[in-house]
Order: sequence, then structure tokens, then C-alpha cells
Amino acid sequence: MVPQDFDLDQFKSTYFEECHDLLAAAEEYLGILQNELNDVDVETLHAIFRCVHSIKGGAGTFNFTDLVSFSHVFEALLDKLRDRKIQLTPELVKTLYSANDVLVTLVQMAQDNAVVDPGIWEPTAKALEAFVEGTAPVTEKKPTAFAGYNKTAQEEEEQGWGLFIDEEDDLAPEMDLTATLQPKSIPEPEPEP
Repeated sequence: MVPQDFDLDQFKSTYFEECHDLLAAAEEYLGILQNELNDVDVETLHAIFRCVHSIKGGAGTFNFTDLVSFSHVFEALLDKLRDRKIQLTPELVKTLYSANDVLVTLVQMAQDNAVVDPGIWEPTAKALEAFVEGTAPVTEKKPTAFAGYNKTAQEEEEQGWGLFIDEEDDLAPEMDLTATLQPKSIPEPEPEP
């Protein structure tokens, strides 16, 4: 039984204040993560996960189903990252930023009692799921050239490996090689008596 002086609106108000703090913290941690691409500190991932998890928990309490559903997908990706099952890439960091932006929008819509169109969060949720499932498009990293060695493939092809001498090169005297390139005739064996 709920006491008569119980004020659900006060709890919601506190929840939304906490959400705004958590979302700001998540944004800061994403900035740190972006700078850690090659050496990710798992504690940064744990901190982002805790922010999303706390938002999801309160959303479940107040029956904000879209917020719960989206947060769940976000958490699944963060779990994979924390377990080192997915490598952090610039594309993934962009997707994480987008996911945080979607959370901001969903929290604001819940606070405004607005009806949520799933089109607001489903595309980003699908992008998160693609990373979880390993089906996200991967941008290949272009190999870096050695310092001072920036030839294009066409330049390499045009230059070749230097195994053949150009016709105009003075080092190649003109020779008639047709006689040496002709097959030698092999005499027929003589019949036995």
C-alpha cells in the first residue's frame, strides 16, 4: 500500500536530475575513450556502463519502456567492449556518442511526458546491435607510408622494380636477339640397322 503523502512526481524529478548528471558524465567518459583508442582503460568503459545502467534502472521503475529498451542494447555493446570482445574504433566511438545523444533525447521526452516514436531510437539501436553481432561496416585502416616514401600504386607500376632498362637508356645497346631466341633444331634419330 502506498502512503497518501507519497509524491511520485518528486521521485521522477530526482530521477531526471540524476539522469542529466549521468548523461553529462557519460559524455565526458566518451571523450576520454575517444583519446584512448589504442590503449582503452576498462575503468572508463565501466564508468559509461554504470551511467547507462543507472538510467535504465530508473526508467524501468517509471515504466519508460523505450528508454529501457534502448539502454539495454547500449549496455550489451558496452559489455562486449568491457570483455574485450569488440575492438574500439573511431566508427564505434561515433556510434557511442550517437547512442548517448539518443539517451539524452529519450530522457527529455520522458521528462516531458512525450510520446516516443521508435524511429527516434531504433536506427541507433540497430547500429549498436550491428557492432555487438560483428556485422557493422568496417572501414579499413589505410596503411601508413614510411616517412619520405609516398608513391601511389600507379607511380609504382609506372616505375616498376627497375629490372628492365628503358629503351631510351644509353646503357642498353641495340642488339638483334632474334637469332638467339630461335629454337634450335634437334636432329632426328637415325634408324637402327
